[in-house]
Amino acid sequence: MLVSIGSQPRPEASDLLDKLLACHERIRSFTSLAQRLAASTDTPLEEVRAAAASVRRYFVEALPKHVREEEELVAAQLRGRSAELDAALAAMSHEHGAHEPVVARLVATCSALEASPERLPELARELATIADALATDFAAHLAAEEQLIFPALRS
Repeated sequence: MLVSIGSQPRPEASDLLDKLLACHERIRSFTSLAQRLAASTDTPLEEVRAAAASVRRYFVEALPKHVREEEELVAAQLRGRSAELDAALAAMSHEHGAHEPVVARLVATCSALEASPERLPELARELATIADALATDFAAHLAAEEQLIFPALRS
């Protein structure tokens, strides 16, 4: 976790950057897992349940922490450095909000599959639509952060 309670020192920029990049890889990984789950056929029910649980858990527990870290820690360090950077931070924050309803649909669908993995044929199309939308949105969002915001952490 990047943000800890207490009076511990702020992480060094390179450490913070490495952690943020690792979080981005996990976002890509779990979005991809949702896509693969939607496309799976003849998958044993316990594997469906486990994959759905993993995706649900990531997007309920880890993603909100990552978003808070970017909103609170990253933005606090970078806000006010330049108009371009402030615009990128504002776009990041706006996109975080825009992701919420789609993530909520993903979580609900994965919760349903976790409870009843035999429903995969019924829910596969919805899951694919949601996962594909998130993959597209996250691809642009993460790339913008990595190209515009994260390099500013180095300076």
